[in-house]
Amino acid sequence: MSGSVSWQRYDNEFNVSGILTEAARACVSTYPVDVKDFFFRYFREAAQGTSVKAIYHNEVLSAAGETAVTFTVELCAGPEISVVTGDLLSCVTSDRDGENHASLAAAEESTGDEDNGYSVIQTTCAAVVSKLLQLGYVEPQREWDSTLGAALSASPVAIGASSIQWALSIMASLVAAKQRRVPLHLYVAALVDDSRSGEPIVGGAHLTPGRAGLSAVSKELVDSSASSRQYPVPQLLVTFLVSSAQGDAPDAVTGVRFSHVYVALDVLTASVDGAYEAERLKPVSGTVLRRRMRRVRKAAHLFLQSHPTSSSVCASGALHWDGAANLADVVKAVTEALSAAQLKVGTEVCVGLSMDASTTRVPEVAAADGGTIKDTAGDCTVLYNLFGDGEPPVTGDQVSEYVKEQLRAVDPDIVQFLEDTHAMEDRAARQRLQMALQDSIVLSDVVASKPEWRTATSSPPDALLVPPYDGAFPNIVINPCDYGTISGVVKCMCAAGADSRRAVTVLVDTAAGDAQTAAHLVDVAIACGASYVLDSAGIFSAHVAAVVSQLASRTDELTLKNMAAPRLPAQRFNRCDWPPLPTVEVAPIRRKGDKRKKDAGKASTKRK
Repeated sequence: MSGSVSWQRYDNEFNVSGILTEAARACVSTYPVDVKDFFFRYFREAAQGTSVKAIYHNEVLSAAGETAVTFTVELCAGPEISVVTGDLLSCVTSDRDGENHASLAAAEESTGDEDNGYSVIQTTCAAVVSKLLQLGYVEPQREWDSTLGAALSASPVAIGASSIQWALSIMASLVAAKQRRVPLHLYVAALVDDSRSGEPIVGGAHLTPGRAGLSAVSKELVDSSASSRQYPVPQLLVTFLVSSAQGDAPDAVTGVRFSHVYVALDVLTASVDGAYEAERLKPVSGTVLRRRMRRVRKAAHLFLQSHPTSSSVCASGALHWDGAANLADVVKAVTEALSAAQLKVGTEVCVGLSMDASTTRVPEVAAADGGTIKDTAGDCTVLYNLFGDGEPPVTGDQVSEYVKEQLRAVDPDIVQFLEDTHAMEDRAARQRLQMALQDSIVLSDVVASKPEWRTATSSPPDALLVPPYDGAFPNIVINPCDYGTISGVVKCMCAAGADSRRAVTVLVDTAAGDAQTAAHLVDVAIACGASYVLDSAGIFSAHVAAVVSQLASRTDELTLKNMAAPRLPAQRFNRCDWPPLPTVEVAPIRRKGDKRKKDAGKASTKRK
């Protein structure tokens, strides 16, 4: 009898019968086949299944032999999850090619702690982990990310901790997705819906035991198990080669200056007959993606064999090439290698170019002949160092005409992606190029340079709000790592999605972590509705292989579950939205060798 009294008192105090009744009702309403499995998932969530027991961190060597950190989170209930950061001593101020302009090595050496075996990086990790353990749980994602950002902002090397911040943020998302038994892209998609609606959906509130909490958990389980939303699969571009003669190269470098050549594993804009439109919009299967990637790697090997003295592979797996005299020659050299690897360029794969010509600003009276564009100060002209070997700079309008001329010199449908052709303020020149090419080529901005603004709690320049009629590119590039956390990326992508006239490319680079950690950005791109994924790592790197594998796997999974939506069409601006272009006469580009070629041609004619 005393036991009954004790039970009644305990039940009144902790509502045991109410909790069990709520669980039973949730089970009956869901009607699961496996009742035990349902209760396992139900009570795991109700018992705060994302509560953190411990977080471990170990300094390791990355694939490139640089310093990285492995983080492992152990939950009170659930599996362990591990992630690996990018190269911490080089990712801070590396450009897209991985060239280091500064590093944390100076900070590491200045502390004198290296002899003590406890580095600045270890100190930072310990401080951040301590704050996260005080928080105690990985959900809601916003609270985890906020705590993470605050901890890093208090660190003496907060600017150098961007890779740590991103790794710990995506680790929380992986844990939450794992506990819910859903793929990462479904969890992130729920965060996107949460952000757009302003109401907690998944991870929007920390779940605690109780009547209201259990009701929320049961509803969440029903919603996640019944999810049938469709997702467009982004198209993938990989970096085929990097130019050794980029915009900031010395004047001794000859030929045209460009940055990267990409290969897309599907056509991006090529037109086909209307009867095949539906088939064209279907995503390429995972099997086809993997086969094409193998052939692209074979093409890179063939390119090395064809250019043994002017090409090389760096430690990061990037293929470098001295380049050629003109863009058309660059495209033809890459196309020959792809064709030799049994790829149909223009119908199976296509080529992308990133220009990245360095700019200079001079008083307008000193500018070269041709179309001149004033910058925001109103008294300068933007000029481009398009060629090496001491060639004079050219105007934005001359760049536009040159690009159009070079693309006419190659077969149509080969080049379908063009990136970073003009400075942002050079609106009229960029608009002139867009009007000529946007129907057949994806025109894209380039991701903002991280060192210009990056801190642990800051946000990048909001290029998303540039009006389309001001000449902004119809495609923008976003590096999720630059936004620090999953919450930051979700907020950014929601802003991007508000403008239906602009497509989004998600950039994957080595700062996102090791190959397997960086590959999770594929899920982020799918969840956020990105049109493209651009992998900036080298063609021979493990990062490219991991990203292709992840995209192929997700494509097959979505297709099998009938959750793959038609791919997003290439974005282009309505010409009616643009202001009238000024009428200018663009002077032809004159290069040093032109006169010699002309004289040689005349001499040859005379001999005949």
